[in-house]
Amino acid sequence: MKVISTFHQPSSVLSSVKCNLDSSDVQHLVVAKINSLDVYSINPEGLKQICSWAVWGNILSVKAVPTGASHSNLIVLLDHPHPELVFLSYSNGVLSVTKRLELFERNQRPAEFFTDVLVHPSGKCAVAMCYTGKLKGIYLKAGLFEGDFDMSMRELTVLSLAFLPSSRPAIAILHYDHTGRVQLLARDILETDISTNPSALLHPTPIATKVLPYPEDPVPKLIPVPCPEAFLHVKGGDGEEDDSQWFIGGLLLVGGTRILLYEMVSARGQAKQSNKRRKLEKGKESGDKAEQEKAAEKQRERDTRKRKPKAAVDWPWSEITSFCALDGEPFRYLIGDSFGRLAMLSLHDVPNNGLILIPLGQTSPSTTLSYLTSQVLFVGSHAGDSQLVQISSNPLSSSNDPTLPIPSDITTVPASRLTPPRSAKGKAREEYSEPLRDCVLDVKGPFLRVIQTFKNIAPILDATLVDTDDSGHQQVVTCSGGQNTGSINVIRKGADFQQLATVHGMPHTVGVFALRRTYDDIFDSYLLVSTPQDTYAYEIKGEDALEQTESIGDASFAQGRTLAARNVQKIKIIPAVRRGPAIITPEKTEYHDTALVVQVTSNGAFLLESEMNTFTQVNDYKVPQGTQIVAASINPSQTVLALNNGKLVCLEVNGSTKALDVKRQSDTILGHREVSALSCLPLHSRLSTSDLIVVAYWQSNVVQMLQQAQDGFVSLCKTESLPAVVRSLLLYDFGAYGDSHPYLMAGLGDGSFAYFTWNDQGRTLGAAKLTSLGNLPVGFTPCLVDGKRALFAAGSRAVVLSWDRDGLQQSPVMLKEVTASAQIHSEHYESSLILANESALFIGRVKNVDKMHIRSIPLDLDVPHRIVYAPALKVFGVACTRQEPTRVGELELGPTSSFRLLDDVTFNNISQFNCEPDEEVTCVTIITLEQDDGESTPFFCVGTCTSGSEEKIPGNGRLLIFSAYPTEASRSNPQLALAASADVHGCVYAVTTVKGLIAIGVNSATMLFRLDINPSSKTCKLQKVSEMNHNYFVTSLVGYENRLLLGDRISSISVLEVSDDYKLQTLGKDLSPLGPVSLEAVDLNHLIVANDTLNLISFTFDKATRKLDRDGFYQQADLINKFVRGAVATPDAGSKFAPIQLFFTASGRIGVITDITDRQLSLDLTDLQRNIVNTTEGGHMHTTFRTPQTSARRRMVENAFGFLDGDLLEEVLTASAAQLSRIAEGTNEHERLKRPVEEFQQLLKTLQALH
Repeated sequence: MKVISTFHQPSSVLSSVKCNLDSSDVQHLVVAKINSLDVYSINPEGLKQICSWAVWGNILSVKAVPTGASHSNLIVLLDHPHPELVFLSYSNGVLSVTKRLELFERNQRPAEFFTDVLVHPSGKCAVAMCYTGKLKGIYLKAGLFEGDFDMSMRELTVLSLAFLPSSRPAIAILHYDHTGRVQLLARDILETDISTNPSALLHPTPIATKVLPYPEDPVPKLIPVPCPEAFLHVKGGDGEEDDSQWFIGGLLLVGGTRILLYEMVSARGQAKQSNKRRKLEKGKESGDKAEQEKAAEKQRERDTRKRKPKAAVDWPWSEITSFCALDGEPFRYLIGDSFGRLAMLSLHDVPNNGLILIPLGQTSPSTTLSYLTSQVLFVGSHAGDSQLVQISSNPLSSSNDPTLPIPSDITTVPASRLTPPRSAKGKAREEYSEPLRDCVLDVKGPFLRVIQTFKNIAPILDATLVDTDDSGHQQVVTCSGGQNTGSINVIRKGADFQQLATVHGMPHTVGVFALRRTYDDIFDSYLLVSTPQDTYAYEIKGEDALEQTESIGDASFAQGRTLAARNVQKIKIIPAVRRGPAIITPEKTEYHDTALVVQVTSNGAFLLESEMNTFTQVNDYKVPQGTQIVAASINPSQTVLALNNGKLVCLEVNGSTKALDVKRQSDTILGHREVSALSCLPLHSRLSTSDLIVVAYWQSNVVQMLQQAQDGFVSLCKTESLPAVVRSLLLYDFGAYGDSHPYLMAGLGDGSFAYFTWNDQGRTLGAAKLTSLGNLPVGFTPCLVDGKRALFAAGSRAVVLSWDRDGLQQSPVMLKEVTASAQIHSEHYESSLILANESALFIGRVKNVDKMHIRSIPLDLDVPHRIVYAPALKVFGVACTRQEPTRVGELELGPTSSFRLLDDVTFNNISQFNCEPDEEVTCVTIITLEQDDGESTPFFCVGTCTSGSEEKIPGNGRLLIFSAYPTEASRSNPQLALAASADVHGCVYAVTTVKGLIAIGVNSATMLFRLDINPSSKTCKLQKVSEMNHNYFVTSLVGYENRLLLGDRISSISVLEVSDDYKLQTLGKDLSPLGPVSLEAVDLNHLIVANDTLNLISFTFDKATRKLDRDGFYQQADLINKFVRGAVATPDAGSKFAPIQLFFTASGRIGVITDITDRQLSLDLTDLQRNIVNTTEGGHMHTTFRTPQTSARRRMVENAFGFLDGDLLEEVLTASAAQLSRIAEGTNEHERLKRPVEEFQQLLKTLQALH
């Protein structure tokens, strides 16, 4: 059984709408992603998310529904698992479902070009289209669903729909007719149907093919344009107005080579059309056959008559993907294309000026635009970051470059024509007085400024999992984007370390301690830095200055390695107040401020006093001759020493004599076992003393909890033997005051750490849990992160431990090989950490625990689509494709392709190979060959495809082998060199390595090549050693040991074996029409597949029957482009969850597939998921949502099995007590859970930590 969890939620934006969801003055922006709606309030400082609504389905669009009051409700169109409309209302920060309307119809063909829902401006009706020739009409009242009816249309191939801007519901239809012409017409919406005759509100007209080329170019769109208010006021008279002087509303047709504006028919024109229609109907109904034929011919002539648009302007750029209207009049529309070019279309004075197109600048390629307020625009994107963009009324720079490139064959008009200069006279003045009409303005400089960005990593085309700095922290690197926003994204989850200062020239530091002038001072003023041989004291002089302190005579800090140091308080005993035998006030201990510091070395403990930036030794405690201090710990009032003879000594400062007094010691409980680590720090930092001492021992690796008694130490409890020697200890409370979460932390010498829950009342320890941080000993430093208590743990790697989601959370920090650490709170570095490595000290703060960190490297038009990592060379190999934007209707230029090496830290382009014209890189992998001298040499294997303009199936391709060697000029930057190549007859769709060979998929064939290196000349040669041709299109190949997993895009999957003599043999094959998109091996006998109907399928290869048995089938509802073996987090030893795969989707989702290693736990979690579904309102929709589907019509085939929904299971962690009770009991006695809900919660916290 496997669990599917989400590491990164989908980030692609599909739709958006601005509205007011409540009766307040705050406006809202609703953003639709594939599986959720995000609601933001629009504030002067930007967008603020206020709620989110998740859905078991795939969202297509969202629309606002006016309620008639001051606010709106929402309609959401889903297309998976079935077409459905969901009606939502907003109240008290929550979106609630008021109605679900199923749109599914059996045996209907899905609409090819247009699937959407439209809401009439009045808010009284809506129309949805999901199937060919079918419309669903919806009655609305006060923003709520009232009723629905079905409508059938004659128009089958619909390109776009739009409500006409009239009080009478009528819908404009842009479609292909049976002759292949594009036609525009309108039909009235009746009470329960759609009119059979075209509406009189709009003249039917064909659209010229030179405006809307077919079928190579994009789908056009219709935009309704309301009637100006001024005309409505004039029209209030007798209706005899001159319509030619007014624009009475209409439709914009966008998406072609020109933008066309068609005006609606005036009332006078509608009456005229009605008279003509009556005459035609009369002729058709007459008994005279000649009259009938004449009427039919007249009807055909009217239907095919080309109407002249009211206005038209050239569109200079690529496919139009989004548009929105600006608020108020004059009417203006923002229009964006697929490459992020944004322009404003002005309809200021249509009768005189027509359409004026004004370039504004560049944004992300938009899927949706929503104008917010005050010239601020939301740009939602699928292929780039979504943005808040401010539109300036003036250029933002004085550049003479055009705002956007405009083809030379399009005539432009200078922007200065809009405002004639005062000095213009005579003919010049006359030139400016000529009205501008249907033109594109020539403007200079950008008008757009990005004020807020929302990170998007969709679509993910390829990905890899790497550890570039050998820190042990895995990072995901993706190939993302499209059009003009190609990018490499480096993704990790953890904490940020904000470096504030660096102090160089501090080698071999093993200890660092921050000191104040007096205990009660707010800020630290000194640093004590220890090496294995010596100790140095520095005064913190400023933000970037340290100055070594002066000593008085020889009585400064003791020499040698410092084991511990800190400011201390003096103790004052207030005697009890008695009255006779009765105690009125009990004895109490007070702790007072001092300027004293305790330093501990192996020779003793030293008491120093700070005065005038110097430290003077005032007392010491020397260990007996022949013994040494091996471990020490200091709290504000106590110093605890462990000697190498097994003794434990506790010292306290005598405030009156300024002396270190021995308060208790023991040589009986500890015997003669040498201590490896100890801690006496109090559980709560506000305390000045502790009655608990934690010690650990060499050899036994046992941690023991001691309590201080009058004459010594009493053992409370101890742990089992840990896997390695303990080198650091800390008893620490991760909770705030009144919300205690105490733990005992033990840093081990093998680079791991153990942690135990601590019951402070019962004085008992819980079971040990282990986490590895590499191989260096682990140390702990308390810290504050974003105002919360946390613990910094460092060895070879570093993590921050904090309490969140009812558990101890570990957040990786991108630091490695920290040799010492301490808290520092100085005037210039408040609430910071000071860390040491082998050469320097650096100061910084830990921020944003458990945050997703995404670093984007923009490549613009060079869209990366394949990536591999070569650790030996410290470079990424990236295949990029560049598609230059072209104007709609023009011949699209062929893409150019390249393969480049990028540095794994800076991502600078080190070397690049450019492919031949019409050649494109399709796949990349790495093969490492062992040479005779034992040296390993990595080679990049690159598959390409060359397509001719007339070829339907690629006829040629190449397998290219690149070496990467450092040059004399730059030894750190390897350069690409073509080492070998082989021409093949077809496209190289896939490449992988198996048994030291290179396997490629070429159209229907699978080929094996051997790469040979000549030892003397160091030249390479490719030799084909095997070929199998039993498939249709081999688009996926995965090598695992001696096996090849093969994905046939038309058919299914196969398992091949490579014999010792390089022969390919089919071991097993799935015979179902699977349509695999991507696949990956789990191990030698298990594999996982994603197909084109968005399913996840797992298979097990049965050696005995030589069959592929399907053991998992699950609807992921997202297109998975890539699987990667590995995990972003390492499970604890003995964990019942083993993350095995990551997957990456077109919507930007990153998922984690986790194997449940315990069979009984698999069954119990299956029962838990069943109970969650059965006891949750609408839970049956989850079952439908996850049911696998097949064919383009998405027909359900069988219930999901073999996979569990981890996101659904983890809802148990946030469920209320009442919900948990219902889940535990189920719907009947047989559904009662076999484990306590609390145990499930602990298990799911473990699962949650893995993603």
